[in-house]
Amino acid sequence: MKASIVVVLCVSAAFLVFSAVRYRGQPEPPNNRIKLPMLILATAFFGVELAKGEDVVLSTILIVVGVVTMGFILAGRNRWWMQGPADRWKQDEQSTP
Repeated sequence: MKASIVVVLCVSAAFLVFSAVRYRGQPEPPNNRIKLPMLILATAFFGVELAKGEDVVLSTILIVVGVVTMGFILAGRNRWWMQGPADRWKQDEQSTP
């Protein structure tokens, strides 16, 4: 369990650095429509982990990050640190005639 969380965090950090370097300063693309449901599922999963008493600190941090991110998504924002490849694919599809 802990190893899989570390792998997910490392991949997420790599996307964060990639987005920060490549897309910073560009207009925000629209959020991918699958982002919010997946974020809700992930936050619920970490809520269950927190309720079980496993990885309390990590679960709490990830729940807080999930709730903050949900707020941005519901407000229609897609900050550079939230952007993923699927958001850019949607923007590329919309700009192609």
